[in-house]
Amino acid sequence: VQLGLRNVDIFKHIIPQVVKNSPNCILVIVSNPVDVLTYVARKLSGFPEHRIIGTGTMLDSARFRYLLGEKLGISATSVHGYIIGEHGDSSVPVWSNVSVAGVRLSSINPAIGTDKDAEHFGKIHKEVVDSAYRII
Repeated sequence: VQLGLRNVDIFKHIIPQVVKNSPNCILVIVSNPVDVLTYVARKLSGFPEHRIIGTGTMLDSARFRYLLGEKLGISATSVHGYIIGEHGDSSVPVWSNVSVAGVRLSSINPAIGTDKDAEHFGKIHKEVVDSAYRII
């Protein structure tokens, strides 16, 4: 909560200056808590939704693909998978869409990401969520 409040205060000073000096820009928000700050930036800037981009689940998805690649012993560039929803604890891994070279892992391991998954892929999502706290 303290991080969020501190960053909101910073945004209250920065965003109006950005709007004043670059009224046609697109804002890309990377600071945490990214979802909250994306909303704050939208309200402070007055910009339409399509000019404010929050990177929370984009970063989570990149971490997800990297960790899946590590587990599978392949490059993350060969892994396709996404985290959706809100950045952090309430994010959702889309296990049914995880694929390698066009093959959905759920076709090989129907229990992927569930409590019944003998390979414990679900731990990867927990690691993705926890990694955000280690960076802060």
